[in-house]
Amino acid sequence: MTAFTLVIQLCMMNLSILVTINGHLIYGIAIGVIAVNTPTILGKYMVKPNGSIINSAGNTARNIRALLPRRRR
Repeated sequence: MTAFTLVIQLCMMNLSILVTINGHLIYGIAIGVIAVNTPTILGKYMVKPNGSIINSAGNTARNIRALLPRRRR
């Protein structure tokens, strides 16, 4: 999980620098702030395994399903 967070942070920081160089300072700063807060954000939504892989996969699927908007019939 630490490696995944680090990869996401590095990608976001590179994107922040690229956006800033292209002249969008406010967007670059916003992306940089999100990159710094990535571990906190991912910690809220990623499920840490507490038992078997099947239980962890079920919990993750349930959390993702809760985040998606519901379709009206």
